[in-house]
Amino acid sequence: MDTFNSNNTLMCYLNDVSEEISIESNKYRLTGITAYIEPSGLSGIGHYIAYVRRLSGQWEQHDDLTRT
Repeated sequence: MDTFNSNNTLMCYLNDVSEEISIESNKYRLTGITAYIEPSGLSGIGHYIAYVRRLSGQWEQHDDLTRT
């Protein structure tokens, strides 16, 4: 398994992410992704949001800073 370098940024479209991944001989179903939003402005504070894959296959965004 490759090591993770936190200095690299990975950007992708949610629909391009495989629903199922295999690690060694085990299969896993991906149901969520956590994304980090880099700080903007002078605050210097970043923010995390979560994406959840519904049973229908559609992605849903959850962000505690956004009102719905």
